[in-house]
Amino acid sequence: MANEEMIVSMQEQITKLEAKVDGVEHQITGLQEHFDDLQHQLNEFDKTLSVHTDRIDGALRRIDEQAKLTETVHKLASSIDVLVTKYEITDKKIDENNQKIDRLTEGTNKKIDKLTTDVDEIKQKPAKKWDDTIKVVISVVVTAVVTFILVRLGLK
Repeated sequence: MANEEMIVSMQEQITKLEAKVDGVEHQITGLQEHFDDLQHQLNEFDKTLSVHTDRIDGALRRIDEQAKLTETVHKLASSIDVLVTKYEITDKKIDENNQKIDRLTEGTNKKIDKLTTDVDEIKQKPAKKWDDTIKVVISVVVTAVVTFILVRLGLK
């Protein structure tokens, strides 16, 4: 009976081991399902990460473009500032030159007026001489005619 008890005891142990093996197999199956779920989640995270990486790369490119644009705008603003300064200096010089031109023009106008008066006087001199000549000629002719008439009338 000792063998029989041993056999029964071994069978009980085998049954217990089989039960444990079934439990372990069940746990392994559960772990495999859990692993598959985790693998699926990891694949989904990889897809999401890829999308986010692409978006981040696009955002970084746009940030770089904006930085270049900002630098260009800054250079443009600096250039405009320089142009405004040069414009103000030029405008001031133009005002100063306009004042000089006004003074020169005023003096020139006075000289032109005097020259015009002088030219008019010079023009009138030959006309005055001509007028005087015409008066003398008319006087001589009138005197000659009157003398002729008086001589004909008998006045000597």
